[in-house]
Amino acid sequence: MERFAQSLTDAAVSDKLDAAHGRGAFRRFKHSVHRLGIADEWHRFRDAALEEIAIEFLEAHGIAYQREPLQK
Repeated sequence: MERFAQSLTDAAVSDKLDAAHGRGAFRRFKHSVHRLGIADEWHRFRDAALEEIAIEFLEAHGIAYQREPLQK
């Protein structure tokens, strides 16, 4: 969430998202993303980050993988 907030070019939007800390931070972040109309952008960012984590894990453990085209 922090990396996504920092990746945004609109400083005001970035600051609003980066302000979510402590208990309930993800819920506040999620509500802010929807309220600001950037949910699709967040989902693309999150999906790419999760894919990167998975690939790093597989490569670190010598596990072969094949990337499948995204389904729409």
